[in-house]
Amino acid sequence: MRMNLALGIAFFGPTVVNAARGWECSCYHPEDPKTSFANHLCANDPSRFCYDPRRNINSCILDDFLTNPMCGHAYQILNADNVLVDDPYIIAQCRPSQNGNCR
Repeated sequence: MRMNLALGIAFFGPTVVNAARGWECSCYHPEDPKTSFANHLCANDPSRFCYDPRRNINSCILDDFLTNPMCGHAYQILNADNVLVDDPYIIAQCRPSQNGNCR
C-alpha cells in the first residue's frame, strides 16, 4: 500500500503542482500552425505575455486552462453580414507553466 501511494505521488504529484502554478497558453489557426498568437489573452496583464524565439511561439501565462472556444472568442472574425463572430477554427494549445513565469 505504501509503495502504491509513493508511486502515485511521484507520478501524479508534479502534474498537480504544475497545474496549480498556471498554464502557458497560445492560440493558432490550423492553416498556419507555425504562427501562434496570445496578445488578446494577456490584454489585462501584459507582464504575462511571453515569446519563445527558439520555437517562435507567443504565449500567455494564465491561471486556468484555455479551450478552443475561448481562443475563438478572443480572436473573432467578420462573417458574411459584417458581424464579429467567434472563429470556430482557432485551436488552443496549453502546457503547464513550470514556475508561473515565461520559460
